[in-house]
Amino acid sequence: MGLCEIHIDELIAKPNTTQDYWLDIKDIKNQSKGKLHIQLTLKDKKTLEKWFWYGFVRHFDINNDGLISREELAALLASIESDFKEEEVADMFDKFDANKDGVISYDEFYTLVSASDNPLKSKINNLLIWETALIVYDRDDDSIGSIVLQKRFCDTVAKKGKHKTADDRILVQDRETGTILTEKIPSYIQTAMRLMYATGGGKWVVDKGAVRKILKHLTYQQGKKYSTKESKREIPVFIKFHKLNMDEALNSNPDSYATFNEFFYRKLKPTVRKVTAPEDPKIAVSPADCRLHVFPSLPIAQELWIKGKAFGLPSLLQDPKLEKQYEGCSIVIARLAPQDYHRFHVPVDGIIAERKNPLGNAYFTVNPIAIRNVIDVYSENKRVISLIKTKEFGDVLFIAIGATMVGSIQHTVEVGATVKKGDEYGYFAFGGSTVLLLFEKGRIEFDEDLLLNSSKQLETLVKVGQSLGKAK
Repeated sequence: MGLCEIHIDELIAKPNTTQDYWLDIKDIKNQSKGKLHIQLTLKDKKTLEKWFWYGFVRHFDINNDGLISREELAALLASIESDFKEEEVADMFDKFDANKDGVISYDEFYTLVSASDNPLKSKINNLLIWETALIVYDRDDDSIGSIVLQKRFCDTVAKKGKHKTADDRILVQDRETGTILTEKIPSYIQTAMRLMYATGGGKWVVDKGAVRKILKHLTYQQGKKYSTKESKREIPVFIKFHKLNMDEALNSNPDSYATFNEFFYRKLKPTVRKVTAPEDPKIAVSPADCRLHVFPSLPIAQELWIKGKAFGLPSLLQDPKLEKQYEGCSIVIARLAPQDYHRFHVPVDGIIAERKNPLGNAYFTVNPIAIRNVIDVYSENKRVISLIKTKEFGDVLFIAIGATMVGSIQHTVEVGATVKKGDEYGYFAFGGSTVLLLFEKGRIEFDEDLLLNSSKQLETLVKVGQSLGKAK
């Protein structure tokens, strides 16, 4: 159409001030083609950096008091994949806390990160600050933390090869092909695990219980972000990294989703997931596309897989009547990774007889490495218990469990509804998540291949509708 120009000297003369311009547009013959209206702001380096760091640290200020506690600093460091040892984190806190009052003000935080010996410069450099500014320029600085964490996640996606150690890998066997696959752990799950366990400041965060509040806060923040229209820009990156087959989606056009969350809990075409023996109510099926374990009894599950100190029916169900009813029960653990289809389905024919009020308020990761550690993840995370009454299997408990970055458990079927196995029952918003199924003692005989892999502590990659076992 044409060209227009503005002299940089005009911007430099008024730094940190928004200036309004109407610029003449001229073609190559110097003929006027109209005017371009723009607003420009030139921010000097110090102003930009201060804006960035204040916005970033505010993301981890859980109670919005303008102060950062030891636990909140540990969360911040874990979120940027810091490899600081516990004693280094404690020493860093003391350096930040210039007036030695036991907390870090935003000013104290900025004073240290703006110094030449900034301990975080290897993790957050000027390029990341400038890229964040370009994204957030027209929003308030409350979104800086979310942008930075997501930007680091996408950089990890782009670089790949990030997960180098055995602890960073999860092995699963594809049920259809028999192939052993390596599942990579996304950055935000690594962040949660650093908070929960021994890396960096994680130990004393868990000991004080503050990690629950931190993860709940981060989950809320991320959930809010992924429900904005701006979040849809992350959809193509996510699809490419996880090599998702969008031909399976009912809506296969990635650009048509309004938000990332809308894409995340997308529906599939009815024909792409076959239900095993749909007319035989004696066959139970997988409730989700998932990485699955089956155990004939809870003690076996605890011996081989679930290592939470306090895990058991009392802590999981918090209902003495149900606890007695499911004594000696069989259990299915269906873990949904972020790349999995995130709607869950009914595993058996029956009636949704009851759905209890949500229990728990934590958002620990349901990553296998976490489950095989000391925290009682299943009994502390937010969860919703439903009871399905059946003729063939007796009463079956369906427990939908939220996890790190899963801010929403939604059910799409009302209590009292008659359901068939394979029917949709609900969905999870962004993140990993788990469905537990409890069968009364002696009511199900699990498929041999699932039992064999579970006995070897190997998850089986299954699809919704595939067989779990048959009624006894």
